[in-house]
This record gives sequence, C-alpha cells and structure tokens, in this order.
Amino acid sequence: MKLKGTRFGEIEFSKDDVIHFEEGMIGFHHLKQYVVVNTKQDSPYRWLQSVDEPKLAFLVSIPESFVADYSPVISDSEAQALGLSPDTSHLVLVTTTIPTGNPKAATANLAAPVIINLESRKAKQVILEDEAYTIRYPIFSGSNPDGKLAAA
Repeated sequence: MKLKGTRFGEIEFSKDDVIHFEEGMIGFHHLKQYVVVNTKQDSPYRWLQSVDEPKLAFLVSIPESFVADYSPVISDSEAQALGLSPDTSHLVLVTTTIPTGNPKAATANLAAPVIINLESRKAKQVILEDEAYTIRYPIFSGSNPDGKLAAA
C-alpha cells in the first residue's frame, strides 16, 4: 500500500503496519488509521502518520528516552479494550511538541500516552488519572547544555 503524505512524500506500508484507533486521537476522533514512521534509526522520535488524512502526522516520542521511570497505569477497562494482558507486547508513545525555531523548548504530553498493542495493532490515546504526569513535560532541561535528552 502507498500513501502520499505532505510531510514525507510517498510512504510504502503493508496492511500489517496499520494501527487502528477505535476512538481516534484526542481531537481527531474521525481519523482511525495510522502508521508509525521512523525517519531516523536511533532517534527516540517517530511520526504517527494518519492514513485517513495524509496531511496529518503527529510527532511522538519514546518516553523512556527522557523519563527513565515513566510507567503509566491504565484502567482495566482500557487494557481490556486494547486486548492487553501483562504478557502482551505493546508500545507506549507520547505526543511531542517542538516550538518553531526553539527545539530546546520541546515538551511531551506524559498525561495522555498512546498505547499500542503490537500484536493486534489496536491503539488508544489514554488520559491518565495520575496527576504526577504533565501535558507539557520539558524534554530538555536547563542543566543539559549539550541538548541531550534529560532524565526526569
């Protein structure tokens, strides 16, 4: 299958690469199908590219790259909806914002992670009840002049 997006040009993917959000992403409930695009091999950043709307792609990141102890707890009903058990292979991503012209001010939304069941390809953006996680976690700290990812 091929998708001609505005950000990455033509993207080739298989049916098995498609991730299905029954409820869509927050604010984009009508868009259900996405693929994860990795543009740089060793980067913690990915793109969640909409298959339904090729102009839309969310920047996401692997939260463990900058928060070593990030372990979101989701409700039993959300785990059940995703078909997750303790043994299910899954991926946790967080939406990430990089302000134009100021990449060191990048933030990650730790309060609403994207949980992907890697076996069934079902996904959901979950709003956590844990108030310890913020929607604007600063990825880079002021004490990190090299620009390397900061640990929480």
